[in-house]
Amino acid sequence: MNSLEKKMVGILKTLRENYGVTAIKVNMEAEGTRLEEILKTKDIVLNAGLEFTVKIGGCEAVTDMRLSRIYGVNTVMGPMIESTFALEKYLAMVESEYDAEEIEDLKVVINIETVDGYKNFDKLMAASNIHLLKGIVLGRTDLAAALKIKDVNAPEMLEVAKEVFNKASQSSLP
Repeated sequence: MNSLEKKMVGILKTLRENYGVTAIKVNMEAEGTRLEEILKTKDIVLNAGLEFTVKIGGCEAVTDMRLSRIYGVNTVMGPMIESTFALEKYLAMVESEYDAEEIEDLKVVINIETVDGYKNFDKLMAASNIHLLKGIVLGRTDLAAALKIKDVNAPEMLEVAKEVFNKASQSSLP
């Protein structure tokens, strides 16, 4: 590990210890993501004692899911989940790519980042294979923009977040 990477580990440890950071996410949905960058980021993140999350390219991004398994990520995130159909496809893909023992240790989460995902949230929580889902991530920047809320820290956005996470906790999700 070079000096810059060691400095990054130190910064991440400070964020973990003093500010409650628990994980770092890399994004496979953006074109141009280099696989060696993902591996280097994983090394830095794990050395800092944080969890490593990969946001795959879509609810059917099977190659991304397979790479995530090979890389040994802690958490896989399905982006732009807007319908029960998309959620069920994503969760079925997780189940087909990981064995039952691996799924026990894997955090399977989805990102709610669109108006449709937000409006359909109750239906999402009724997905037939919802038992595989272990958490919800709220993509506040994208969702605020979609809802035409100018400030991601606006009180209206806080109310949206509270609503989503209250519904998630009522569904026994963290």
